[in-house]
Amino acid sequence: MLLVKELPILIIYPHHLFLDKILGITNQTSQNELVPYVLLKAGHETAAFAVDQLSGVRRIVIRDLDQNLRKIKFYTGGSILGDGLPALVLNVAELFNAPRNQYKSEEISTSYEENGEASTPHILAVDDSLSSRMLISSILEQDGYNVTLANSAEDALSLLLYNHYNLIISDVEMPGLNGFELAEKIRKGDEKHKDIPIIIISSLAKDEHKRKGIEVGAQAYIVKGAFDQGIFLETVERLI
Repeated sequence: MLLVKELPILIIYPHHLFLDKILGITNQTSQNELVPYVLLKAGHETAAFAVDQLSGVRRIVIRDLDQNLRKIKFYTGGSILGDGLPALVLNVAELFNAPRNQYKSEEISTSYEENGEASTPHILAVDDSLSSRMLISSILEQDGYNVTLANSAEDALSLLLYNHYNLIISDVEMPGLNGFELAEKIRKGDEKHKDIPIIIISSLAKDEHKRKGIEVGAQAYIVKGAFDQGIFLETVERLI
């Protein structure tokens, strides 16, 4: 198990693959920079993880994740560090399988597109909370969707410059542009993106917030405190 605190990570197995894309963490480290590596082994295989810095070795007590977080991929538990900050513990065995699964998915998707057949719907999920991003991603991927994660509205807008999505799911309260502003920019922006369905998922539960969501162009507004997985998936299917 590898303990990290939202660090950009590079996994080389057997190709150069940025683990931050799997975990939904924006990578701020240039590929040309010299960075420390952590070598991990699983069975007879070895992977190199590039991290921002090495903070030392410590013994920790691993605690089970909350029930709502237990289905999140790549994490096996959590811990409270000596400074009082929480940290997630990665499951090394799952990380070793991730590159295989990702390349397999990319090959299948490319094959469908080349044959002119309909590909799996692609969803962009935007939230500054790592746990929220991973929860949404886990639910959607288990239901068969392709999911790309963004940790800010600005990151989402950058992704939209080069990619097409069948649906966008966004939080509201984020640093920089909020979810309402993101929806407005999408609706008033590029012609090829302005009709993409948008679902807002937020802890803001007042009627004025729900009205605001619809006014800026969202097709659905879901309150996090009343989140129901079945209703959420029905809404996704209906909009796509």
